[in-house]
Amino acid sequence: NNTFAIFFYLNDEAFASYYLGYYQKMNKGPNYIKTKLFEKKIDKDTISKCLLEYTLEDEIEIIALVLEKIKDKYLKFPIKKQKEKIQAKLMRDGFTFSAVNSALRDLKLEENISETLEKDFGKLKKKYQDLDQKEKKDKIIQNLLRKGYEYSSIKKKVEEEL
Repeated sequence: NNTFAIFFYLNDEAFASYYLGYYQKMNKGPNYIKTKLFEKKIDKDTISKCLLEYTLEDEIEIIALVLEKIKDKYLKFPIKKQKEKIQAKLMRDGFTFSAVNSALRDLKLEENISETLEKDFGKLKKKYQDLDQKEKKDKIIQNLLRKGYEYSSIKKKVEEEL
């Protein structure tokens, strides 16, 4: 009867280990894997033991792969917004906060915002056309700052256009 329990326990470990490898190949972080194993009714001790195999180095390596795939997706956003979106994606994928922050600290992002700023500025200029000059300027600046644009870029654009 006791061997029966051991047999199932070992199977749980093998199952958890299999899923760890599977989800690592799918570029998922330890928190995501932990949740999935928990949903599959694997006990906490087995999950904890299994996740010991998922090192911080593994996590950073996988994050680097994910970043390579997704960083160009957010070029149209200001750098601050790019970082927010990338961080949100990595956190959804179950990576730990420390690993995500470490990866983002080393990440060099480019922005391709001149057209985007131009477009957003145009929309806001039209939206606030009925306001007096000072109020229009303030509203546009506030809106663009909220969208994540650098103040210096906004100021330059406002001075050119208004």
